[in-house]
Amino acid sequence: MTFDTSTYERSHGHTPRGRGGWMFQDADAFDADQRSNTYTWDTIHTFPGTYTEAKRAARASGKFARSAYVVVMP
Repeated sequence: MTFDTSTYERSHGHTPRGRGGWMFQDADAFDADQRSNTYTWDTIHTFPGTYTEAKRAARASGKFARSAYVVVMP
């Protein structure tokens, strides 16, 4: 699973780091949201902790089991 941080970096001006509530979305759902200019909140999942801990939890959760790419939301 690859985590796409470009949206986060464009919004914040730096790579993801630190502790917080990290939001991730499947890249296909993200692309659909971008085309419709809305967000489908039921496809966005939040994981607390450091960025590394949140990525680990996202992988283990099974919520992105069929996803090759996951977008780190700003």
